[in-house]
Amino acid sequence: MMASQESCYIALLGLAEHFRSSSPPDILKCIQCLQAVLTIKLPPKVEARTHFQIGSVLHTYTKNLDLAIQHLEQAWNISCKSKIDDDFVFKAASTLADHYLSQGWKHLSISILKSSVEVSQNSVFWHCRLLFQLAQIYMSEGMYEPSNKLLGIGVDYARMTSTKYNEVLFLTSRCLVLFIDKNFPDGIDVLEQIHSVLDDWEGDISQKTYLEGFFLVLKVCHHLALGRVKTAEPFLKRLQKNILEVMCLSPDTMDRALKTGTAFSWMPKNHLRVLVYAVTVMHHMQGGCVNKALKYAEKTLVEISKQKTAKRSHFLDVLEVMCIEHMVMCEIVAGRNCRALNLISQVRLLCTNHSTLLELHSPQLHTLLGLYAMAVDCFADAELQFKTAMDLSVNEELKTFLNLNLAVLYITENRKSGMNDLLMNINPANFPSCSQSMKTAAYLIFGLLELLEGRYNDATKFFKEVVKMANAEYTRRLTSCSLVLLGHVYLTQDMRQECLGILTAAMELICTTGDVLVRLRALSVFKELYKISLDAQSEAKSSETHSSLSEALVLDRSQALKMPEHSLVYWTSGDVPPYSSCD
Repeated sequence: MMASQESCYIALLGLAEHFRSSSPPDILKCIQCLQAVLTIKLPPKVEARTHFQIGSVLHTYTKNLDLAIQHLEQAWNISCKSKIDDDFVFKAASTLADHYLSQGWKHLSISILKSSVEVSQNSVFWHCRLLFQLAQIYMSEGMYEPSNKLLGIGVDYARMTSTKYNEVLFLTSRCLVLFIDKNFPDGIDVLEQIHSVLDDWEGDISQKTYLEGFFLVLKVCHHLALGRVKTAEPFLKRLQKNILEVMCLSPDTMDRALKTGTAFSWMPKNHLRVLVYAVTVMHHMQGGCVNKALKYAEKTLVEISKQKTAKRSHFLDVLEVMCIEHMVMCEIVAGRNCRALNLISQVRLLCTNHSTLLELHSPQLHTLLGLYAMAVDCFADAELQFKTAMDLSVNEELKTFLNLNLAVLYITENRKSGMNDLLMNINPANFPSCSQSMKTAAYLIFGLLELLEGRYNDATKFFKEVVKMANAEYTRRLTSCSLVLLGHVYLTQDMRQECLGILTAAMELICTTGDVLVRLRALSVFKELYKISLDAQSEAKSSETHSSLSEALVLDRSQALKMPEHSLVYWTSGDVPPYSSCD
């Protein structure tokens, strides 16, 4: 570039920045100055950078997205042609990849990220960012093997460049992918590597605090995925303490920690806080503490709403849907089917507004509709919803959950056809899931079958096994249900004292779980026990409570069946049907 051209370039660049940083910014004049730069004969690198600057300003300050993308594409194309290796090139590639993804052009997004990963190895910051970005796309598409491979490359690169912070980020991401893919042995091995790096940490303490949050989230989620509620509890308490420490970190502290030219914020700390709330909801739900789960779920939704007002986020959308899904299950357990149906309609609305969410959560949405339909005694619709979810899902854990619920449905309807095949899929002796809680539920179902066949000794063995397994991991709903069924067995064998003791213990648990159907069953057994024992006063009290609960449940079911949202139970394919009350 000649001296006169360079002077002109510098002057125009200075003017452009002046107009951009004015209060208020004069974006039109800023763009005009940058466009004037392009009239000068420029070296390819300067020309590419100018196109990048115009594209970035348009992307940030205007709604002219198409023109912004055109300039960013020109910056990328010139850089590829001239083999320019600079941070602005990688930022352009990253922005373009996000745009292509938002338009559904995944192949273009993957292509540009692959190309930029190949040429960015001299920039630690951008090489790591781009690897993460590409791995995230593969993971969201269910392509776990290439995602895991990329993250492994990231781990090796971080070790080679001695960037411990990035190493832990890659390890935590890799562990997440392995757990999602149900590769628990390799995932646990990666968790141990993370623990080792954090134990030997000699860097910035705020970075370590931030990274420990991700590590603890993985520990809790791992144990919950295996149905180990009690085992997860100490890690959840550490996580809740950790997020308080993270939230106390000032922005300046975090900025200083990340201004190394190599590290970046993987997740805003406000998003991490929402994630901790969501994990707490999962823990309480699995443990059978319905009211606590609902309390944390409402807290989570309030926080998500605040953050989405400032900026929309796919991550927050996913957490919102997950949170409402757990609320639906809580309301069904509590016998509040109208509320459950309203919440299902919220999930439906969120998913239909975001095609990616609908694609990801269709099996779960059909599962929720099946659970609701079963709760309001629409068994044919429930079966259809469960089987639709089964056809759509590739998640073996969800399929096992669906098989367990189908078994309960068949038992409720006293159906023999197809039951043997179903029982083979949930046989505790050869259980297809790693989840301790689902395996415990399978024992409960087999015990119930023995009870219905009048084989009381075998039923007792199954129910006692359920109590032992459920108590070991604090899965209270399974414990209370098995205790009530044991009470029923003891009553049939005229073991009145044992029946009274075990039912009393069950009712104490039911007060914490809020499980209305188990409570009704317990009251029925109490009524029969008091009748046999000639305790008319206690029998009348149990009968009155049972009648009151039954009437409330029947009324709620009747109201739910009249709601327009109830028509969702007939949906099994195509677009989610609309209805006036939600639109």
